[in-house]
Amino acid sequence: MGLDWNPANKAVPGREADYEALKAALDAELADESQHDADDEQESEASRRFFEASISAFDTLMAPTVGVDEPANQWAREEFEQLETDEPFEKWFESIRGLRLAHLSPCPGVPRYSNGSVGGYVEPFSFRGQFLTFCEPIIGMEVLERCYQNMPAEELISFGRHLKEKGEALVRESGLILPKESDEFDEEDPRWHADILIAAGDWCIFWGERGHPLEAYW
Repeated sequence: MGLDWNPANKAVPGREADYEALKAALDAELADESQHDADDEQESEASRRFFEASISAFDTLMAPTVGVDEPANQWAREEFEQLETDEPFEKWFESIRGLRLAHLSPCPGVPRYSNGSVGGYVEPFSFRGQFLTFCEPIIGMEVLERCYQNMPAEELISFGRHLKEKGEALVRESGLILPKESDEFDEEDPRWHADILIAAGDWCIFWGERGHPLEAYW
């Protein structure tokens, strides 16, 4: 599956203690597979309380919601036109009502390098950390290994600055011109290595400055 970075939920202001306690309790429950399998209802209650005390990446992005915001409704209409189905639009629309669309909030926190998709196993605001394996000769094995670990927001900012500086230094020293969106990806091309590092750095800084920790998923 490889490595994906997710911006983890952050605490609602004033509820930091609740957030930390609920997160610890939820992590403990999820780590106990026997309890997880035997008591889904309890897990749902723990999850509900945690999410009430936290702010998601969707919230930070103010991601449009299907059935609420016109940009999301327009996306739904366009998506439906591409479907080969006899299902009425109204029925299909109700089935996705409430879906939040991060990709409609373009910013460094919704990256070019992502394995995410709407409703996928990771969302479009995830960064495909696996791409950083191509940059190991530039950043070194120690930094690459750090990419597989969770980080608090403050650490994520400094880590992002380090990655971005490495990418920008490569551009300066080699006189590179960063690739365009339309260029074909080449994992051995240093232009792409620099672009990946700069994009990864921008992503880390964006989410870290907004108080979101890094959750490494692999």
